[in-house]
Amino acid sequence: MYKLESQEQTDLSDKEIRKMLRKYLTPYQMNQRAELTAGRHHWKWFAGGKRKDFIERHLKGFVKRGHTTQEMANRILNHEPVGPQVDAIIVDGRWVARCECIGQEVVDPDDPVFVCLNPSCLNIMTDHKPRKVKFPNEKTQKAISEILLARPNPVNRNWLGETLEELEKENVEHGLEKRAKVMRIEDGMDHTNQ
Repeated sequence: MYKLESQEQTDLSDKEIRKMLRKYLTPYQMNQRAELTAGRHHWKWFAGGKRKDFIERHLKGFVKRGHTTQEMANRILNHEPVGPQVDAIIVDGRWVARCECIGQEVVDPDDPVFVCLNPSCLNIMTDHKPRKVKFPNEKTQKAISEILLARPNPVNRNWLGETLEELEKENVEHGLEKRAKVMRIEDGMDHTNQ
């Protein structure tokens, strides 16, 4: 899914891209434009490095402001993931997962756990317990990454479940040469449960 269809990717200078990105991206993404970012980058920037520390920091604020109870916060922090999985997608060059409440959180393939930090939700579907995140297998992740990183602007690095062929076609349609070798996978997207 491309966002900036009106302007060709190849016409933007690095300076123009950086200026545009300041509106859309977090500082850690600005520094890591040569890769897709994930939870580990986000949590390191905002909370010192671990998902649990990041979530705990938010929950303390929610409890303090009366948005949630300590009991609810403890369920989120101290339970193993349960219930239905959420699918990982890529938005603006970051791995994220979306909740049924439309909340969206950064996730990490190396730590596939999801907690919706929308204070009116907090994983209400699973009685406020974490959920597993379903990522594509490593081979497919690598192929998606190669195709999306051919896009110089991270705001246009989006994958919502399209096939590798569809992603490559978007690149070609927007003036990018084929830089990634498209892998053929029988069902289009080979997912593994983590």
